[in-house]
Amino acid sequence: MYFFNEITNFFFLGTILSFIFSILILFTIKFHQSFSLDQNFGIQKVHSGKIPRIGGLSVFFALVIIGLLAKPNLAEKIQIFLLCITPVFLLGIAEDITARIKPKWRLAASFFTSMLLFSYADIAIKETGLQFIDLLLDHFIISFLMTILAVTFMSQAINIIDGLNGLSMGSSVAMLVAIILITFIEEDIFLFSFSMSFLGCIVGILILNFPSGKIFLGDGGAYLIGALLAVLVILLPERNPNISSFTSLLIISYPAYETLRSFFRRNFSKKQSWYKPDDKHLHSLYFKILNKEFNKLVSNSLASLIILILPILSACLSIIYYKNTEALFIALLIIIILFELLIIIGNKLIKNSHK
Repeated sequence: MYFFNEITNFFFLGTILSFIFSILILFTIKFHQSFSLDQNFGIQKVHSGKIPRIGGLSVFFALVIIGLLAKPNLAEKIQIFLLCITPVFLLGIAEDITARIKPKWRLAASFFTSMLLFSYADIAIKETGLQFIDLLLDHFIISFLMTILAVTFMSQAINIIDGLNGLSMGSSVAMLVAIILITFIEEDIFLFSFSMSFLGCIVGILILNFPSGKIFLGDGGAYLIGALLAVLVILLPERNPNISSFTSLLIISYPAYETLRSFFRRNFSKKQSWYKPDDKHLHSLYFKILNKEFNKLVSNSLASLIILILPILSACLSIIYYKNTEALFIALLIIIILFELLIIIGNKLIKNSHK
């Protein structure tokens, strides 16, 4: 009971710290609005008003303080993770401030962060539960490359879905709740403790982001959260033999599938480069539909709630079937099919509205 109370305290501490830092950003807006505000134009813009997009600072500094106050084992790990993730976080914040950091440099920072995590934090994909892949992972270079790709991919994935109030953070909350409950059952104290602390840091800014959209996570915050989620889902089966690797895949299925789908869609399009933003994401589609009936803020929040069905369902199924690889695989297919059904329904609604 003492342990649980202590961890709960870190959740509330993370929430309070992140909330306070976010409030400070909002109250000091006149001092930094010349460089910190999100633009009201662009193909992906679904909001209006002066909104700071440097909310990632709130999550980062809340984690830094928890990393200083936690018990030695947890504190050391948090500090190492944050140091390794600092390169991609800083490039993201630089983009939030200047809007001039090219995608290739941010991608390079993601790769560098991934290499640091592999080298200094011992974050490595060593097993998948699939024998033919595990034979390949016995080779250092294959394990290295898969880990680099996984962390980089997840960093980008959270940024891809960060298009509506509460969507990326709400999805992250759903993923973290799944990890928290599974690690609690499996008695993995470290992952449970870190996930609870991390959850609090996200909830603190989410309060101000959804539904009102007072502050945005920004690229820096999205990269930070994505990289840390990658660390957690890699460690989840690696530290706990009872947990299937497909649990991690199912937990991240929504942002992962959205990102893969976007990558292939852009690559097969002759009119667009893979790294250029567009308004063809699932969340963009439902915002367009709702915006025909409601104002931007209401459309934004309602669209987010609809899409959040996917990560919440993924989280629930992963908690129920985390030991059953076959059931997890079927659940993964269900999420993909549901995603595609939402796309089909959304496109039909758009088409009908033009008649």
